[in-house]
Amino acid sequence: MNTVKHNIHRQLWGGAWILCLILVVSAVLSCRSPVGSDPDADNGNNTGAGLTGQPTRYGTRAELEQALANLQAMGIEAYFDVVFNHRMGANDFEQIPRDDADPIYAWTVFDLPGRDRHYTAANWGELYHDFRWDWRAFNGTDYYGFASDGGDMAVRGETLFQGKAWPDTYGTPYLMGADVDYWYRLNEQGEYDPSGSSWAIRDEMKAWGEWIIGEIGFAGFRMDATAHVDNGFIAEWVDHLQNHAFPEQDLFFVAEAWVGDVGGYLDAVDEATYRDTGERGGMDTTSLYAFDFSLRDAFVDLGSGSKDMRDWDGLATVPYLDSRAVSFIDNHDTNREGNPYGTPQVINYKNQAYAWILAREWSTPTVYARDWDEFGMADTLRSLIQARRYFAYGDGVEMEPGTTGDANTEEVYAYARLGDPDIHGTGLWMLISGRDSGGVHTRWMNTGLPEGTEFVDLTGNRDGTVTANADGWAEFSVNMSEGGGWSVWVQQDYADPANPPAVPADQVNRTIYQFFYWDAYPGLWGELADSNSGLYATAADLADAGVTAVWLPPAARAFQGTNDVGYGVRDFWDLGE
Repeated sequence: MNTVKHNIHRQLWGGAWILCLILVVSAVLSCRSPVGSDPDADNGNNTGAGLTGQPTRYGTRAELEQALANLQAMGIEAYFDVVFNHRMGANDFEQIPRDDADPIYAWTVFDLPGRDRHYTAANWGELYHDFRWDWRAFNGTDYYGFASDGGDMAVRGETLFQGKAWPDTYGTPYLMGADVDYWYRLNEQGEYDPSGSSWAIRDEMKAWGEWIIGEIGFAGFRMDATAHVDNGFIAEWVDHLQNHAFPEQDLFFVAEAWVGDVGGYLDAVDEATYRDTGERGGMDTTSLYAFDFSLRDAFVDLGSGSKDMRDWDGLATVPYLDSRAVSFIDNHDTNREGNPYGTPQVINYKNQAYAWILAREWSTPTVYARDWDEFGMADTLRSLIQARRYFAYGDGVEMEPGTTGDANTEEVYAYARLGDPDIHGTGLWMLISGRDSGGVHTRWMNTGLPEGTEFVDLTGNRDGTVTANADGWAEFSVNMSEGGGWSVWVQQDYADPANPPAVPADQVNRTIYQFFYWDAYPGLWGELADSNSGLYATAADLADAGVTAVWLPPAARAFQGTNDVGYGVRDFWDLGE
């Protein structure tokens, strides 16, 4: 199969999601200002007319669709990475009135040829509305001036436009750029009217979502900065696509809400006010997942080499972790070059952290491309992903003396998956060391399997076999070291890659692979669509490891900046035609 180029161009560092075990094409992460300080820089202004026929940074729409078909044939889903919060890179600025304040000038006028091609009355019927993306489509901005020639534009702090209000969000309502107004409405005459009955922007985003899934071929979305986006819109959009537009498909939606309380954020969306009735909780949003940022904090603490490993049986107590949390160790923000956000880093014991998330019964794990390609963890990750793909089934159990296994200690944590009784060979017994003291730690665990059953360490960190006794217990081991202190024991008869457990395709665990930044993969779609490309890592390699989904870089970014200003998306409907 077509290759996924993981050639890291550090000098082109941006900040986007890329691979996950779920292909995702990203629509954009963002920078603060649509206009740079360099007057000669390509800020995307007055370039909209040149979009037609110009490929995106990653290639053409035809290459993208072929790439998606190739990935689908390998059992790998693709997710689109979308930024709903704001827009940047406007074609022009305009005068904007404010309540009880002087008018301002800001970049809020957008010419969108891709939108003009695809978002039409003929294509979308009741979801179509004839309106322009100008200041009325936004709540406010923080980059503006007072001079009619735009010469004094500057970051001045967020300000609301006339008649606007900040949205109902879980986090701070304003983040950056021109903040999209999801309460934008039109009256029966098609004019902007805050009390109108046509929810134009929400309807356009519904149409766009249907287009990305139904016509382009994606299977879900990674949704950027959702803690700053109106909760009601998120709920309505997810509900529309999953339950009304594509009820026969199991779409995947994951929210990047950088908050400590995953359950609190999901509750806020689940209970958001439904705009038609004014009542709360009027939509089904149970298909919405969210990244678990609080869990990552525990992995940061592990790096000290003195973490009390007995605490690890309590990491999975966050509400919704049993079904709607997406676990990760790093992403393009937490592990960005130069660490501009000052985020604590997961450096030591990172393999142990991956072992934890990939073995768990609950939550969906994410693998970060820099760890696979740049940081030399490919072999480790391959074995752990295979453990998840073929063995991590059945009930997940913590250690209870006399029942499931010897108690956890300050130095070593153990966890077991008991296997699916209908899928022979599944189940695993994992040990993680939180110390670099040397030597070997052993732990008796109840396998529930017949006497004489033999086990091997799938990671290769421990040699030899372990045999179950007459009671089904076995004495497993793990190295007391940072560099080899994780072991995943499985039945020897099924450890051969040529004879793994026969897990039905519709029951395979989901694992997400994230490309780490968009600028690192120019021409990616063409490479994915060209089965003869000779690149470093291949999608087949990821599929063989057990990846079930990947997430691609931002789709709507053009080579010359015409759809690519700051780090903000201009035209959602432009895929390089």
